[in-house]
Amino acid sequence: MSKALSIKIITLLAIALALLIPITMVKSKVVERQKYRNDAVSEIEESRTGEQTLITPILVLKYTLDQSVLRSGEFNRYQHQPETRHVTILADTLTGNINTKNSELQKGIYHIPIYQVDIQLQGKFSLLSIERAVKEIRQQPDFRAFDNAYLTFQTSDNRGIQSPPLLKVNGNNLPIISSSPLPFLSSGLHSPLNNMGQYKEDVNFDLNMQLSGMAQFSLTPMAHQADISLQSNWPHPNFTGASLPVQRTIKSDGFSARWNSTDLAGQYGSALDQCNESLAHCNNLNTLSYGVRFIEPVDIYLKSERAIKYAMLFIGLSFCVFFLFEVIREIRIHPIQYAFVGMSFAVFYLLLLSLSEHIDFSWAYGISVLACCSLLMLYLRHVLNRFSTALIFSGALACLYSVLFVILQAEDMAQLMGTILVFAILAALMISTRKFDWYNITNFDK
Repeated sequence: MSKALSIKIITLLAIALALLIPITMVKSKVVERQKYRNDAVSEIEESRTGEQTLITPILVLKYTLDQSVLRSGEFNRYQHQPETRHVTILADTLTGNINTKNSELQKGIYHIPIYQVDIQLQGKFSLLSIERAVKEIRQQPDFRAFDNAYLTFQTSDNRGIQSPPLLKVNGNNLPIISSSPLPFLSSGLHSPLNNMGQYKEDVNFDLNMQLSGMAQFSLTPMAHQADISLQSNWPHPNFTGASLPVQRTIKSDGFSARWNSTDLAGQYGSALDQCNESLAHCNNLNTLSYGVRFIEPVDIYLKSERAIKYAMLFIGLSFCVFFLFEVIREIRIHPIQYAFVGMSFAVFYLLLLSLSEHIDFSWAYGISVLACCSLLMLYLRHVLNRFSTALIFSGALACLYSVLFVILQAEDMAQLMGTILVFAILAALMISTRKFDWYNITNFDK
């Protein structure tokens, strides 16, 4: 191999490595813009509502014990002092029909996904469960009397309650009071009921409410048996939580899902008892919810980041093609001309990022490809001394960008498709140069 050829290769490698600097700068700009978007989301969460988690209604029996307390400073003298306690009961059955309408809220140049959810819940506390709890309470030696019972439930952010919830118990509308007597649901809501000590029928309830939120909606079904259905117009759900839906249908215009849960599997009763005993042991209740996160599977920043990962491949491929032109057609291309072509790729990604924040990513990508390929065609027409060659190179580059666009849109197949693209390019280069005698290339000495 001639000395001139060695110097040429080393120079091209140095230029390629130097181009990592602008590519890295563009990548850092993607991270910076993504941070700005996350800051916008946080601002909306502070002034509006964030993720919502609904804890479904719990029946609470309040009662009073007549405790004997030793009088201060008096030997062996006691006084009777009432103490209020409560017992919580899970619903025997719970069914729910939940509909979410997703939209976007604009904050500056950013569009933040939000939702409004319409919740319809029906449940039953059986008379048998109530009588069992009443019997256990009456058997306590210091039992004195029952107080009014109540139903209580909680949303994680009450600012998202669009209108007063409607609660019916056995067909009767009940008022809903802000706050909950339960310490671990202090920010919840509750409705007083009649004295459960004299109750002679099942407690059937219907709860209708509307919530607004963003990013994620979850439900904690406080019931022995729950059947929850959810429908949405969002096409990209990410199901999260303690259990996954037993049925799901995902289409381009939305999805539907259905969960079945039992207390035996979820241990809601155990978590509820732990919350009653101590707030410090109430963390398990927060882990029993399930729901859906409304995601953008491949947003503009992730797409841009994916595209930048192929930058060095495109630069390396272009340099290889130019080098082959030098070898085959004996066209001398100056290293500065290589550098200009490489810089055009870096500008492509910056242009793509800037445009995609204002217009649809597909349009931004198409405009960026058209601008980059047109610039290269005009420039290479003089570098390669042939318009047809410049046109072929620009057209091939546009085809590669088209393939890359398909890869960027993919969710599950992106890795496989990217690997196939790299393999195909490498195979094409190896096959096209398989008969070259690299030791006899001497045109660089001319």
